[in-house]
Amino acid sequence: MMGQYIGWFSILHIVFLGNCNKTALAVFYEVEEIVFAHCGMGSQAFIVSLFALRTKALVSKNSAVYKSFGTSSFLTKKCSRNTSFFKAPYVVFHRLTVRLSHDSTYNNVAVDLQVRGQPNSLEYRLFFSHNQKRISPWHDIPLFHNEKERILNFVNEIPRGETGKYEIATKEHFNPIRQDVKNGALRFYKYGPSLINYGAFPQTWEDPKVVDPETGFGGDNDPLDVLEIGSETLKTGGVYQVKPLGALALIDGGETDWKIFAIRTDDKDSSRIHDLGDVERVYPGVLDKVKEWFRLYKTAEGKGENKYGYQGQYLDKEKALKVIRECHEAWKQLRAELSSQKELV
Repeated sequence: MMGQYIGWFSILHIVFLGNCNKTALAVFYEVEEIVFAHCGMGSQAFIVSLFALRTKALVSKNSAVYKSFGTSSFLTKKCSRNTSFFKAPYVVFHRLTVRLSHDSTYNNVAVDLQVRGQPNSLEYRLFFSHNQKRISPWHDIPLFHNEKERILNFVNEIPRGETGKYEIATKEHFNPIRQDVKNGALRFYKYGPSLINYGAFPQTWEDPKVVDPETGFGGDNDPLDVLEIGSETLKTGGVYQVKPLGALALIDGGETDWKIFAIRTDDKDSSRIHDLGDVERVYPGVLDKVKEWFRLYKTAEGKGENKYGYQGQYLDKEKALKVIRECHEAWKQLRAELSSQKELV
C-alpha cells in the first residue's frame, strides 16, 4: 500500500509541474500529508528529494499558489468537472486518512510537532505525530495518563500571556491546532492576554444535546477546556500531565462551557496544590482574576458579559472529575456515531 502512495505521489508531482494551479497543489499536499503520516523514513526522504523541484516550479510559474494551497473543504467544494483526474485520488486518500488516523490510541504521549504556515496566519497549522505517524491530539492521545492516580493528559493551545486564540481544529483531518477564524479574520483576545495556560483534555466532548440541569444549556460542541494555573508558561501543542483541582460552569453564548482548573504534576508548586483552596493559598487572588476575565472578555468585542452557572460557585475537584468523565463518555459516543457514519476527522 505504501508503494501505491508513492506511485500516486509521483504521478501527481509530474502533473503538478505541468499544471501549477490551486487544485493541483491542493491534491499534491493532500497526498504528501498521508505519505508523511503513514510511510517510513525512506518514503519521507523520497518526498524531500522532490521538494526542490516543486519549489522551482512554484517560483518559476506561480509562487503565489504556494501561499494559498487548498484544504480538504477546498477540494470538496472547488474541484470542478475539469479536474476529475484529481478527484479520484483525493477521494481514495481521504478515506484512507480517515481510516488510518483512528485505528489506535497512544499510551506514550511523547509527540513530535510539525508546523505548516506562519503563526498568526490563516495557513498556520500545528500537526502532531507519534512514532513517525500523524495522530490526532483530540482522538488519539488518551485522556488518562494514570487513571488510578487521577493524572490526566492535557494539550496546551494558548500559552499564558498570548492573545491569539488557538484551538484544536475539530473539523479538520488529524485535528491540528490552528488559530480560530471568524468572518474570515483571525481571532485575538481583545480584552487582554490569557492569564493562564489554556487548552483541552483529549478524548472529551461537551455534547450540545446534553442540557446541564443547573445551567439550563447544552455543551459547546468542543473538547473540555483546561485552565492550567501553574508557575510556568507552556508551549502551544505541548502535551502535559496534570491533576484537576476544581471547575467553573461558564455560560457563553447560550452554551455550557466548563472550565477545569488544573496544574502540571511536575510544576514546582504541584506538591503544595491539591485543590482550589490550595490555589488561593499559594497564588492569592488568581482564581478571582481568572473568573472575572472569562466573565468580561467578550465585552471588548462589543458583546455582553458572560454568566456562570451554579450561582458562580467554584466547584471542587470531585465535581470536576465527574464532568471530565461525563465528557469522556460523550466523546466515546460521538466517536462511535461518526465511525458508523464514516465521518471521523
